[in-house]
Amino acid sequence: MAKVMILPLLKMSSGHHQVADVVKGELAGYGHQVVKIDLLSDSWQLLESSLTSAYQHTLSTFPQLYDSIYRRIAGPENYSKINFTNSLGTLFIKSLQGIVEREQPDFIICTHGFPSSILDRLKRNNKCSVPVANIYTDFFVNNFWGCSNIEYHFVSSPKMKEKLLHRNKNLKVIISGIPVHKQYRSTMPIASPRDHNILITGGSSGLGSIKKLIRNLNPKGDFNYYILCGTNNRLHQRLLRMNCSNLIPLSYINNKEEICKLYDRSSLIIGKPGGVTISECLHRRRTYYVHQCLPGQEFYNLQYLEEMGLVINGSTDALDEVQLGRIVNNQQAIGQLRSNIENYITALSPGIGALVNEILTARQTSQTAGGSGYYE
Repeated sequence: MAKVMILPLLKMSSGHHQVADVVKGELAGYGHQVVKIDLLSDSWQLLESSLTSAYQHTLSTFPQLYDSIYRRIAGPENYSKINFTNSLGTLFIKSLQGIVEREQPDFIICTHGFPSSILDRLKRNNKCSVPVANIYTDFFVNNFWGCSNIEYHFVSSPKMKEKLLHRNKNLKVIISGIPVHKQYRSTMPIASPRDHNILITGGSSGLGSIKKLIRNLNPKGDFNYYILCGTNNRLHQRLLRMNCSNLIPLSYINNKEEICKLYDRSSLIIGKPGGVTISECLHRRRTYYVHQCLPGQEFYNLQYLEEMGLVINGSTDALDEVQLGRIVNNQQAIGQLRSNIENYITALSPGIGALVNEILTARQTSQTAGGSGYYE
């Protein structure tokens, strides 16, 4: 069996790590040896903690500044311009080379664009012979990702495949969707709940303007609101103090079966357009209403999700219960959305573990038998 090295970025909880953990678990199930390494934590621990703090502070305190910086250096519309990571990556080339030499992997998977861009550069200069795969964790390709010299690309939509092939028509691109744990993946549509239960999520840290959303909704008893507060204990306690019978705040839930139950009994899920959360809901065939869009990648995610007809965009609206009732009871619009979701999910390739395992098996077979094929 193969040794696989997975490269997310930073230690903080993120979709990059969630996807890395899904891939790691599935490949381990096939008997492969899998290691997950953060380039910065491994070689630049002080810088990693400083960057994490700076990212969180800028995003929460100066969101427009963060948005402006992100669009300039990572926005897909700037692909033809000088890639920011070409200069920044110079600082980390030796570090990543050292990690590859130390770990001696048979295959490398990137779930973040920064290590991908460094590996792309190493390959361009014939300094890395290990095959590499990008597993994209959003619904678009940001400007951090290495592209032309990376062997395999796992994308979330046909649109992403089209854009990558426009950059290099010889790329091997597989439409896998954003990987989610197998418990979220359903092989058939899940029946709509009879009760009007609304699930509100702000992400694993309870981020998002949930308090403002609740004020606008001004709950009067028409719906039951289950609110995922994540690790935000302050929000959880504040909602409890409201003493409202149809507001049910929930602290951090690590049980995927319980999350699935919450998804399945919800008429509507309200949240922000994070790649992993959206993908989990799509696999459960749930209707998703975007009430807020954080600066940066979520802006682009929402653009592409709305274009594919997979979510309801309410990011510019002040949602109240009257509007909510109209949305939930609009069977024609909900039916069309569900149809779009079903078409999207059924068009995806099988689970990520099976796909990568097929590549690894084909490469090992080729090395021993001299064969050739798409996955080599």
